[in-house]
Amino acid sequence: MMEQRNQEMPSIPLKKRLLMKMYSIWEHIYHITHRVQLEDEQDLLMFRTITYKGSPLTLSDGTVIRKGDRVLELHFNNELLLHTALQTKNTVHMITTLLHMMKATFNRMQTYIAMPKYQEAKALYGISLFHRGAKQFGFDVLDLPQGGNTAFQRFYLRMLLAIMHPGGRNRLKSHASMLAPKVLAVSIERFKQKDEDQV
Repeated sequence: MMEQRNQEMPSIPLKKRLLMKMYSIWEHIYHITHRVQLEDEQDLLMFRTITYKGSPLTLSDGTVIRKGDRVLELHFNNELLLHTALQTKNTVHMITTLLHMMKATFNRMQTYIAMPKYQEAKALYGISLFHRGAKQFGFDVLDLPQGGNTAFQRFYLRMLLAIMHPGGRNRLKSHASMLAPKVLAVSIERFKQKDEDQV
């Protein structure tokens, strides 16, 4: 485990560090078996091409994601997130650093989505507890559809936060009402246009 420098982060007990390590090993195996790609070690996002199986999603640009469409499913690079959180000086520095890293990740993703292996994708799609600020990158933030595995998604994401965030359990207690998982989605065309708008 890396040395902790962020003085606003709580110290991490040995048991939790072991649990975090075990989860990281499981996550690494998951990424291999499910072909989740990390194109650059500095990317905050990993992704894989999947066939969408949920209810139709209507995005703000008029794009409708339907069952059977191919999308790029986004996953946070949790190892890099944790490393950054612990190495930054304080919470403000952490947020600023992560924002710059996310912008750089999305800039690189403009190159990724042009690759032949990703060109069939209709949209970028993910489910996350961390959705504040997503709209500035062109994403729509939508409620999870009722039914299906929605309850499991909520449970899993909150469990992940409790494991991977140094103050996870306390954060769950103090921000429970704000930590509702949301669908984040943007059409490939809108994502490309957002990048052009920022040039």
